[in-house]
Amino acid sequence: MSAAFEIPSDVLLLVFEQLVGDSATSSSASLTSRAWHTHAIPFLLQDVDISCHNRGRMLDFEDDTIFRRAYADFSDRWPPRQSSNVRHDWLPRDLVTRQRALLHLIIDHYDRARYVRSLTWTLVWMADEETQQDIDRQTWNVFQALANVTRLDLASLHEIWDQPFIRQTPSRMFSAVTDLRLVGWMHRGLVRSILDGLDCARLSVLKFDYLQDERALPDGSPMPEELNLEYAHSAQNNFSLEDTVLVSHELWDRQEAGTAAIFPGPMWTPSRLLSLPYAL
Repeated sequence: MSAAFEIPSDVLLLVFEQLVGDSATSSSASLTSRAWHTHAIPFLLQDVDISCHNRGRMLDFEDDTIFRRAYADFSDRWPPRQSSNVRHDWLPRDLVTRQRALLHLIIDHYDRARYVRSLTWTLVWMADEETQQDIDRQTWNVFQALANVTRLDLASLHEIWDQPFIRQTPSRMFSAVTDLRLVGWMHRGLVRSILDGLDCARLSVLKFDYLQDERALPDGSPMPEELNLEYAHSAQNNFSLEDTVLVSHELWDRQEAGTAAIFPGPMWTPSRLLSLPYAL
């Protein structure tokens, strides 16, 4: 950069500080020069939003055994159709590419993780092993490194429940969070890894939007579809969400002890973890 275009570092910092939240402009400005890029990184990472679950109505469906589900799978399972009234613009085609770029950015320089203060992320994963990459399996490691995140909006909208690495979450993540929103179909290990690290006295916002249990066998492994279809409560039967047996202490204790299966449906794990006698 010529001397005519050189800007003092303190002025650059003020410029990028004003651009926090405007990732498009910040990203473009960071490409001006190496110096600008170096100054931009901390500000670009303050508010990370690589998601699709806040773009309007998600594609969903119902079946006979579980409640309404919504997916944001990366595949072309539901391609746009001229005759369909369903909107497909909720899924950016570059979503996984951008997520991988962020994972690489943190993995290559773990010290950058400290800059992230707000994270909005949709867990979509790849639908088959051939399209998965090694960096995808670093997601939990990167999440664990984001120790300064105070606002977390995390959605799990996928249907590859049988992939083992999806359930291999760290024991604790995001312990600094004070504003938490969880959305979608999650396994209990993921929810527990977030809630176990929270300081409830500092928690100011807590939202569970359409939070559903992933099905699991007593040993914690994914439940086969045929077993779920055979034994799950049918949505067409006389089945009520007010049925207290669903949230009994006995059933919870058996599931925690590994002697009872977990069937899909509204997740009540958070209420157990955040209330007596299961309070943190």
